[in-house]
Amino acid sequence: MGIARRLCPLAALCSLAAALARPCGIAGVFFRPGVVHHLLRYPMHELTSQPLDLEAFFGPPVRLLQAQLQDALSPAARVERLDAFLSDRLPVLAQSPTYSDYILHQLAQHPGAGAVQAWARELRVSRQFLARHFAEQVGRSPKQMSRVVRFNALHQALVQAPPPSWLDLVYQFNYYDQAHLIKDFTAFTGLSPTTYQHAPSAAADFYAGRR
Repeated sequence: MGIARRLCPLAALCSLAAALARPCGIAGVFFRPGVVHHLLRYPMHELTSQPLDLEAFFGPPVRLLQAQLQDALSPAARVERLDAFLSDRLPVLAQSPTYSDYILHQLAQHPGAGAVQAWARELRVSRQFLARHFAEQVGRSPKQMSRVVRFNALHQALVQAPPPSWLDLVYQFNYYDQAHLIKDFTAFTGLSPTTYQHAPSAAADFYAGRR
């Protein structure tokens, strides 16, 4: 399946999740890397790690959406409202893939592999241009995004039962050695892989932002 086709439907652009717990409800949208740039048409590296006021981008309709989400009686109703709001504003993405799409596709297929210089040669652009283009559309440098993708893949492998051996993980995800793997894992989670595996609440704490 080509990159453009995979990016086309809204369902392939973002996953919508909603959970309802009276008297407070929560609704969230998780976008794939690069999609928010298509939605906001704004350089992502200027917004990374910054709180955003959606009303500054979309105007008064945001207040209407907030009211509709508050009044929704079920998680499904919230998802429906979010889906309608985003569908009206996301451009059709069945266009030629961008350089960033290519890199993201390569990272997804081969976590931990590849380098900006090699990708630049394949795409016949300069390394500097490719790095600027990627940061503008994704909000991170290709190297930073590569670390994130590799960690996510490593985490998925580590929580399998039984988990692969350390040597297998080092080889699979292109770490220099086991010490490199442990250092990278600890940088993301605050725990060594062994400690993380044996701490029942470690994964929940990590994804809840408590680490």
